[in-house]
This record gives sequence, C-alpha cells and structure tokens, in this order.
Amino acid sequence: MTTSAEIRRRFREFVGEQKYQKFVVTCQSSGNRLRYLQEDAWGEFTSSHPEFSTSNELVLKMFLACPEFGKAARQKTRDQMIADWLIGPELVIDEIESRHMVHDDRLGDLPVSFGFQHDQWEKLKSKMNDSDTIREFKSPPESWANMAGRQGYAVLRNETIIGTIVTLMN
Repeated sequence: MTTSAEIRRRFREFVGEQKYQKFVVTCQSSGNRLRYLQEDAWGEFTSSHPEFSTSNELVLKMFLACPEFGKAARQKTRDQMIADWLIGPELVIDEIESRHMVHDDRLGDLPVSFGFQHDQWEKLKSKMNDSDTIREFKSPPESWANMAGRQGYAVLRNETIIGTIVTLMN
C-alpha cells in the first residue's frame, strides 16, 4: 500500500517545487474542496498516475499533513514569528479585558471583552492553565508600512505559544 508521504513525493516530482508548495498552502484556505487550479493539477497527476486517484477530501487531508508546508508547519512558522514580536511584561487577564471592553447594542446591553471576538477570547482563556502567561505582541514597523501589521496577545506555556488573539491589523 502506498503511503501519503509517497503520494506527496510523487506529486511534488510531477508538478515541481513551486507548484507543489502553492498546492499545499492553498489547501488551508480551500475549505472542504479543492480549488480550480488544484483540481486541474491533481487531475493531470492522476491521469498519469491513476493508481493515486482518491477523493478530494482525502487529497486535502493528505496535503494538509505535509510536514514542510502543511497546516502544522505553517502554524509553527506563524508562532515563531509571533514569539519574535512579544513585547512588554506578562499581563493579567482582568487588565487585558478592561483594555478591550466593547459596548455594542448587537452584543447586548452590557459591554463585553473583545466585542465580536468575545467567543474567541473565551476559547483562548479556556485553554489556559495556572502556569500559563499572557504577553502582548506587535509586528515590526515595516509590516505596518506594508499593510501587514498585527498586534494582539499570545498565551505561552513553558515559553511555547499555545494560542493567540489578534486585536489590531492593517
């Protein structure tokens, strides 16, 4: 039986390095289906290698698991970047929530922390244990100048980021 790693290797050889990387990265934003260019590339590949034909759902799972460009690899790279952007001391949840109270009639009568991101904030807090810390992060000035700036909070466990929330971006 052929493994997912073998199929990825053969597909990579077939389409080339750049197309392979783009194919894998696009899997993250594809939802539960392949995009047109992915379908086209996969169709050409399976025309030449019919033994690798499988459902689009399995193709997405297989390529999201790519150790170099798949979801876990991209998350690691993102977290490494955010770790470089950490600023300031450890913060306390109450202090953070008081900074980000939002009153909007669509959210109810009372202000809520983080407004429309309140559920995301609560989910992030639910992951925390007593030894975790929260630090603010902010991307460098050049990222803001290039309309790619990010600012927010990161939860760290043993110096490893376990979750984030973005509070400002451009």
